[in-house]
Amino acid sequence: MAAAELAPRSLEADEETQTITLSHHNTPQTLTLPLSATITDLSAAVASTLSVPATNQKFMIPKLGLLKPPFKDPALPVSSFVAAKITLRSEEHTSELQSP
Repeated sequence: MAAAELAPRSLEADEETQTITLSHHNTPQTLTLPLSATITDLSAAVASTLSVPATNQKFMIPKLGLLKPPFKDPALPVSSFVAAKITLRSEEHTSELQSP
């Protein structure tokens, strides 16, 4: 997968967004993604914001299980699980994502 494909989509000024709060080393981090964002976009945002490469990411999502790149369904909308408590696991550390 090319690096450009992993870059998060740029947010248009009038585009509606959703916010996910990430607890990283007990420090809350906020990720803002467009409503149209996919699991692939979330992975790219985590990579660029937290410097956790996609190859080291594993998302535990209730009712969906363990998801890691390359995703079986790369078009899975973040909006379908944004309210769930999401745990990000990586080789370096474990973090928890949770919507506000």
